[in-house]
Amino acid sequence: MSYRLRQIELDDKMCQQVSLDVFEPIYPRAIICEQLSVHHGWEERERSLNMVVLIYLLLAAALWTRLALPRVLEKLARPLHVLGLPLSSLRVVDSAISYRRQQLGVALLQGLFARCCRPLCTPQTPGAYRFGRRLVAIDGSRQDVADTAANAAAFQRPGNQYGPGPFPQIRLLFLSECGSHASFGACVQSSQQAEVTMASSLLPLLEADMLVLHDAQFPGLQFWQAIRARGAHVLGPVPQHHLGSYLRSLSDGSYLAAYTPSSVQQREGLSPLLVRVIEYQIRDERLGEPGKVYRLATTWLNPRTAPALELIDAYHQRWEVEIELDEIKTPQRLQ
Repeated sequence: MSYRLRQIELDDKMCQQVSLDVFEPIYPRAIICEQLSVHHGWEERERSLNMVVLIYLLLAAALWTRLALPRVLEKLARPLHVLGLPLSSLRVVDSAISYRRQQLGVALLQGLFARCCRPLCTPQTPGAYRFGRRLVAIDGSRQDVADTAANAAAFQRPGNQYGPGPFPQIRLLFLSECGSHASFGACVQSSQQAEVTMASSLLPLLEADMLVLHDAQFPGLQFWQAIRARGAHVLGPVPQHHLGSYLRSLSDGSYLAAYTPSSVQQREGLSPLLVRVIEYQIRDERLGEPGKVYRLATTWLNPRTAPALELIDAYHQRWEVEIELDEIKTPQRLQ
């Protein structure tokens, strides 16, 4: 193991020495500084807590989810004590963190996410690729946010027959790589927004080497055609009434059908899409409902390069995005 000695100058501040090495490969300091410049986020006067350290603080809060932000900052700065800084110089009052967060806003963090969050797997990563394509999944979740008038106006409260709920809620939509649980696309809107409507904002992130998996919340001819326009393929459940025309059977037991537009879509000039349908049953009651016919459709039409049984097996990788949502909702946010 190699060691390095360095000396702290007398006029250096604590905020100039704090680093977060564990995140450096994903969020390089150079890109953080670049985004601060792009979004005019630099502070006019550098105090004990500058904007670079504030961003490190927000990232580190995802590691120490049980600690309040001032305690997380102490964790970040504590190694500086061995360099000679007294512990008293490592403390920042709570109001300073709130003030800096208000200055920072959200646009810079969105820019940092867009620049740094990307798929991580290679074709050699187990479970990350099937049929030569990267498996990605799209899914959403509702999440409570702070009970403030601004949040209630922007995101609305869910309601039922007993009245509105106690907290405003957002709808959070993810585009995630199945092999790594890395989210490389996200959208936050009102809880009243439909997931399939929000998904259009994530489509520009799709690449031609991807196979997109989705659940029953995302059927729609227009959505599928937009995915194909990006060069990606899609696999997911489609209601029977969306498949208007059986065409012919294929060698692996699947069949070709026409994904037909509605009458409104026909008037808008939307054309049918040729898809491949796989119908199957699960005999083991621990894995599904025996006797129920499950139906998947895909834009991958060739049964030789993607046999039906292998597509069924690949579709189960969609649950990786459910695990990712659970990681956020349970281990992180509930703490």
